[in-house]
Amino acid sequence: MSRSQIDTDWPLPSVRSYRVTVPGKGTCWTLSGSKELVESYIKRFNCVPVFDGDPPSRKIARLNALYDWDISDLDGSTELEQMPTVIEGATDQQKLLTTHDWYHIGFNAQKTLTQFKFGNDGQGYSRHAFWGWGTKVPRVFDYYWKFSIEQNLIRIEWDGEGNTQIGFALRNELRAASSLNDGGLNFFSMTLAVSAPIFPPSADFAQHLLLEYWGKPQI
Repeated sequence: MSRSQIDTDWPLPSVRSYRVTVPGKGTCWTLSGSKELVESYIKRFNCVPVFDGDPPSRKIARLNALYDWDISDLDGSTELEQMPTVIEGATDQQKLLTTHDWYHIGFNAQKTLTQFKFGNDGQGYSRHAFWGWGTKVPRVFDYYWKFSIEQNLIRIEWDGEGNTQIGFALRNELRAASSLNDGGLNFFSMTLAVSAPIFPPSADFAQHLLLEYWGKPQI
């Protein structure tokens, strides 16, 4: 991955690296940012994306045998540096759509869960739930539907609401989102851009959703 590509196509939360002097130890590297964020990267990738220098440039931080940080240039050897790839062909697209769980990731004023799933049997469901402002029990909207997949096109038959054709683009693309539970990161390996929400016409809330979903392999 080139420097220009990294600067424009690496939308991952990063921390700053600094050289500090520690009495009795000398000069070493330290990282800014929350402990939870750094630990999330170490647990998943065994390294951390950082900004280093002035002006800042993207680099990779790794812990060495002495549990000190080593900072290195990008060389394409980590999963963090892999360029997104477009998935073509209806067979490959269907395989990935049906083996991942899909989520809408965005900024919400209250706790919200929006997800959907494609089943291997041609059945799917969409769920939108939200709670907050003193509400302990979430409001949940579930929708069940039938679907078929052609290249870059999803045909959905809603229960009592007619049919919808939704264009889409599927990419193998790393994404990260902050967790409200522990302050760490949740990682997603796929993105699905769609031409319309994967909710029936009667779902008014869907008009305000982003037209991109992030996927992670089913467990």
